[in-house]
Amino acid sequence: MSISMEFTADTSRLDKLTGELAGKVRDAVLIGGHNIEAGAKEEITAVGAIDTGTTKDSIDVRPEDGGFAARIGPHTHYAIYIEMGTVRMAARPFLMPAYHREIPIFKKAVAAIVEPYQ
Repeated sequence: MSISMEFTADTSRLDKLTGELAGKVRDAVLIGGHNIEAGAKEEITAVGAIDTGTTKDSIDVRPEDGGFAARIGPHTHYAIYIEMGTVRMAARPFLMPAYHREIPIFKKAVAAIVEPYQ
């Protein structure tokens, strides 16, 4: 004699919910990325690291990993020397301060997105 049982879960509503949450998180990532971009552009001006404006103008946001990540930063080869300094030039950070200001805001935004589902 044997006993068996079958269990089936309807995941159609879960799939819809997952898609909605994913879209909201992608939006939060993009908003956070643009906030960091704007902050970095303000910061590079404030630290006096503008000669031609090329580095400032090159700062942008590039979504990655299907929108769940974003790469924010300048495209000039010398931007790292402005940010980190050299043996002959003091650091004038512009990207990391903008990043650090945005992190708590981003965390709150994501927490607000997932909180109703906990």
